[in-house]
Amino acid sequence: MSNKKWFIICVTVALILLITVVLLNMRTDTYGVRMSLFNWDKKILSDYPDYPGGLNQHIFSPEFIFQNPGRFDAFLFGSSRVAVIDVSDITDNHFYNMWYSEGLPGEHLRVIRHFLEKGLPVQSVLIGLEEASFRMSATVHEDQLLRIMHPDIGNTPRLKLFFLYFFRLPERFEMSTLMKKIIKRQMPVRLSFDSNGRSLLWYTKEKIIEAADHPLFVFESRDYEPVAYPPDTIREGLDAVREIKKLSEKHQFTVTFFLNPIYADYYMNYADGLIAVKERLAEITDFYDFSGFNSVTTDIMNYYEESHYRYRLGDMIINRIYGVGPLKAPEDFGVFVTRQNVAQHVEKQKQELKRYLQTRKP
Repeated sequence: MSNKKWFIICVTVALILLITVVLLNMRTDTYGVRMSLFNWDKKILSDYPDYPGGLNQHIFSPEFIFQNPGRFDAFLFGSSRVAVIDVSDITDNHFYNMWYSEGLPGEHLRVIRHFLEKGLPVQSVLIGLEEASFRMSATVHEDQLLRIMHPDIGNTPRLKLFFLYFFRLPERFEMSTLMKKIIKRQMPVRLSFDSNGRSLLWYTKEKIIEAADHPLFVFESRDYEPVAYPPDTIREGLDAVREIKKLSEKHQFTVTFFLNPIYADYYMNYADGLIAVKERLAEITDFYDFSGFNSVTTDIMNYYEESHYRYRLGDMIINRIYGVGPLKAPEDFGVFVTRQNVAQHVEKQKQELKRYLQTRKP
């Protein structure tokens, strides 16, 4: 066989393999990128179907708003922790829950800024913060398939996104998913949303907890080892909050910040760092603080697992901030923190941490 024929055969085989890999990835669409960006039929972005478990909501959620302009004029931003919050109870505006995995203040800023640049209506913004908001830089998401930002908002062009998601060898779990789709005609579903973006992922666990009347997880007790917050990421988070405030003043929309209610035993090692951040945050904006050691966060029954709180806590958050919803918040849940009362608030939280450490079970 001549070298020319051998070369042609090798190139042909390589092209067939490459095309096969691309078609497999597009068919599996683990992260929902073909569905969100490379799909001629945009109805899938408006009919609230079930979505793949690896759905990249950093891409999906903004695209959903772009495909439904004017339908919503208010937005809740945050990590997957805020996914359980029912924003439909807020009647002053048409809210959409824009939650996405490990959502960070710098990412919220970029999305809000782009909405305004596109002329989309923005009347009100609600933003959930947490320890990761000031411990993690948004740059870590730039090469994570689950968390790369929408191409119109981030730094990754559509063509590059196409190569990143579809010109790669599928992982084993993706092939398993594909086989279930093709052979068993099953779509392993993890994500579905209501019409306002709230995740319905936890409903099965919610029913189990209510029926069993006990938590679904056992938290392994840990030693008290305070976690350091890098100065650069603290600055990045606070700068993003500051810029969002400036945008709200310039474009005349309301913005409200709150700190998520983190399970007390999990929060324990993050408390010192976050308490220090709260003092600086209050210099920039008022906020509601649902974190700390209160009657809600110390009750394991209020959590699906150590990082995610139940739907009823979402109802309590909305009740405390807006005074609406089906479930009233306890008196000690959700302190409104301002520049005037922040010193008293953080001192109280330091004492609560001290008492919690003294009384917690080893």
